[in-house]
Amino acid sequence: MVSSPTVLRMTLKIDGGFAPVPGLARPIELDAAQLGAEHAAHAQHLCTAACAVAQQGRRAQAAPIPDGRRYRLTIEADGSRHEVTAADPIGEPAIAELIAFVEAHGRRGTG
Repeated sequence: MVSSPTVLRMTLKIDGGFAPVPGLARPIELDAAQLGAEHAAHAQHLCTAACAVAQQGRRAQAAPIPDGRRYRLTIEADGSRHEVTAADPIGEPAIAELIAFVEAHGRRGTG
């Protein structure tokens, strides 16, 4: 990823789980421009680490669990687009930390 991007947006889509909940199916969106400088820098660090893991093709050893969730995180940084995917249990700490950050700081989108 580009260091210190001027644009950093993330969209997290989650599906699966024990029971469908329509409101929770909407994507979670996060625009780093809406964060304070410290959180925006942390988001950049997390994105860089998660993308590095995804590009290396490393996968968790554990098989996805029945009724587990599947995550698709789209990262847009200065015109480039990266996609990171995972399933419960998330075996890569860098990816798990980024997903948790987006869930904590993002907002549910409309679609």
